Formats: sequence, structure tokens, C-alpha cells
Amino acid sequence: MGDYTELNLGVKLRGNTPKYIIETITLLIEGDAFVLEDLPVAVRQEPLFAEPSYWQFMLINCSYYFDGQPCHVWKYDEIANGWFLTLRANTKNYSEEWTRFLQFIVPFVESKGFVGTHWYEYDVAPKLIFMRAGKFEFISLPTQMIQDLDHRYEPGVID
Repeated sequence: MGDYTELNLGVKLRGNTPKYIIETITLLIEGDAFVLEDLPVAVRQEPLFAEPSYWQFMLINCSYYFDGQPCHVWKYDEIANGWFLTLRANTKNYSEEWTRFLQFIVPFVESKGFVGTHWYEYDVAPKLIFMRAGKFEFISLPTQMIQDLDHRYEPGVID
């Protein structure tokens, strides 16, 4: 089975990202791709779409395991000459859909440094996602650091 998993991501895709990639992300964000045949032919063999799963709803889905609601911004900026994807979504991660989605877009990502978080339902805290040397890296925060932060503040008290 899978774990509920949340992805928060903010990346810029290069302006020369292939049209079929742009079309695919648009279909996924608009919730208009329900079967493999709805996708551009060029992406149907990608690992993300290789087996039946919840890829159809992954960019717009919401579970009750994480507070907040899913949201996204997907737009082209002429001044920056690139596509911007800002995303918060969570779903049952049956077949490593989030990892496969990140692998799907990584060849086109121009962003560098910190780009988001990835959080499994049973983890104490999310993993940080960095874009380095053309790939996504996941970095876990030390458990002791999280426990120290949890005990430092009283519930309802904001410094």
C-alpha cells in the first residue's frame, strides 16, 4: 500500500521546455487527464505513467492527513522566459508518484537551491528538497532538532 505524502514545490522550468511536457503538466493541474490516451503520445512511456496509479489527480489531490488545502500556480513568464510551477498537493503515494513526477520534470528545471518539501504521513518532519547539479536531493532534518523545537514552545503561544 502507500503512505499519504505531501509535496510543496516551487520551481522554474526553462523557456525551451518541450511543448508536450508543458501540455502534460497543464492536463494534470487542470484535472483533465484521466486515462493514458488523454496524455501527449511523447510522455506515455514515462515511468510516471507506466502503471495505473493516482497520477491523474496527484497535482490537485488533498487528503486529511495534512492541514491546509492543495493549491497551484502554473504560468509562463515572458520576462523570465520560463514556466513557473508552485504546488502544494498530497495524495496516497502508492507507486512513488512524487518521486516519478520529480524525475519527469527534473531535466527541464532551471531552479537551484531549496525548492520545496516532501512529507510522508509517519515522518516527524518533512524532508527538504534542493535542486543541485541537475537533480533533486532530499535532506532530512535531525530528529533531535525537531523534538527540541516541539518542546520549546507552548501550544498556542507565538513569539
